[in-house]
Amino acid sequence: MRNCPKCGAQYADDLAYCPNDGVATTTVRLASDAPEVDPLVGSTIDGRYRVEARIGEGGMGVVYRASHVVLRKALAIKVMRSEQANDAEVVQRFVQEAQSSSAIGHPNIIGISDFGTTADGSVYFAMEFLEGQTLGKAMEQGPLPVARAIDVFLQITSALEAAHQRGIVHRDLKPDNIFLVQRGDQRDFVKILDFGIAKVKNAAAKITRTGMVFGTPHYMSPEQAAGQAVDQRSDIYSLGVIMFQVFAGQLPFDAESYMGVMTKHMFDPPPQPSKILPSLRGPIEDIILMALAKKPEQRYQSMLEIKDDLERVRRGESALASQRAALGGGALAFSAPPGQLQDATSGAQTLAAAGLELDQPSSDTELALPIKKRPMRLVPAIVGGLVVAGFAFWATSRDQPPPSAAVANGQPAPSPVARTAPAESVTLVAAPKALRIRVTPDDAEIRVAGVVAGRGDAVVPKPQQNQTEVRVSAPGYRPQKLVLDAQSPDTIQLTLEVEPKSEPKPASRPPDPSAASEKSRAGSPRKAGGAEPAPVPAASAAKPVPSRRPGALNDVVDPWQ
Repeated sequence: MRNCPKCGAQYADDLAYCPNDGVATTTVRLASDAPEVDPLVGSTIDGRYRVEARIGEGGMGVVYRASHVVLRKALAIKVMRSEQANDAEVVQRFVQEAQSSSAIGHPNIIGISDFGTTADGSVYFAMEFLEGQTLGKAMEQGPLPVARAIDVFLQITSALEAAHQRGIVHRDLKPDNIFLVQRGDQRDFVKILDFGIAKVKNAAAKITRTGMVFGTPHYMSPEQAAGQAVDQRSDIYSLGVIMFQVFAGQLPFDAESYMGVMTKHMFDPPPQPSKILPSLRGPIEDIILMALAKKPEQRYQSMLEIKDDLERVRRGESALASQRAALGGGALAFSAPPGQLQDATSGAQTLAAAGLELDQPSSDTELALPIKKRPMRLVPAIVGGLVVAGFAFWATSRDQPPPSAAVANGQPAPSPVARTAPAESVTLVAAPKALRIRVTPDDAEIRVAGVVAGRGDAVVPKPQQNQTEVRVSAPGYRPQKLVLDAQSPDTIQLTLEVEPKSEPKPASRPPDPSAASEKSRAGSPRKAGGAEPAPVPAASAAKPVPSRRPGALNDVVDPWQ
């Protein structure tokens, strides 16, 4: 039995979070609790599987150790919970787990050998019996050596690549679903379990409703946490979380509630593993950060790519993720594409001078690459991501001292020392709200804190405390300046005024004394040298007021688009 420490509600042992308020539940054992008697233990299922003991349980079923009455072969039986047997969707997921695992047919994925129903109508399937421990249990005994961990991840990537090739996405990849067994002389032979919430491409029936979130919060990809459609890159993100945990010894994101954890996955840049364990600086860190990119298109695109990089590291070669990091795509928290390193670096320094901070590249040599020879194509969405990452990092590190004068002068600041807190003391830090700026004309440049955030349309984080200056300009138009604060509307619409063209004065035509005398009598201002100021429309003197279209305060902006 589990109890919610906040509202006091009691739940079954498999419910990790309270559905009322999202707080993690705790195990409660009452002195009056009598040992539970399982009616299946000691019985025979379908006349051929003798149930010997209960060895585990999950959200959909209970796992038993059993033996075949004729072959006397040890195996495991997973039986659906009787209270869920009447739920057609749960039954379908249970059946899908058996079908998915057996369809892949990979040696590193649990094998399913039989399927049927018990006497009371519950569904069951028989699978190979595993003797060993989960990856989560292995981590409790201490950090895994790098060579051992790489061998484990090579097997995981191989198995999941086979699943993805068949259109099957696991969606609940975590250490407790990765089992390590002894197979001959191999100490850590991997078996991946629990495809119960797997997404199967072109399945006969769609059992995932749009917007529903399945999985374990600490290992969810940003798109999965947001209830969006997922593909194999969601498993890649989950694997990145596991790699972070295995190599660095802790999770990249944690909070007091499952909503807090998912919010951090969606908005917060991942911490650098080397700030937790300095020895991780290098290819291992680059692989982890590339797998943890917020946008799916900036991650590895297949498990095979991760597998190839891990094999390069094992051979002592440079990983492709390290090459990308050297170009500004992996070492920087905002994952700028190749060719954008100079813009990104100058933008980071500008934000630092304004009191904001970004993670800098891991070494000075990364900035020495001949980026000037590459075409500098401005990608507004990526630079907008730079600003979002900077504000997000600032929102979570406001307790750090301000940058030194050396930063304000353009010199790189020393990396801050990572401060880790125990899990029970972690508090949820709300991610900044997004704010959209739309400008006419469409090619108008939008700069936030001196950094180009987009052209014509930009999504930036709304300041929570301090004010942020925004400058908008376009050739042939009068530039405008805005000041953003916490009270700014969610959407700001600006229309730049056309710069009036001054008529050129004929050089050979002498000034008209009578006209000058008339202007003097009228009290018109006159500049030295006889030049007259260009007429300024009265409208330009007014401070621009951002217009608000209907429903602007309720706009929901996707920070990855």
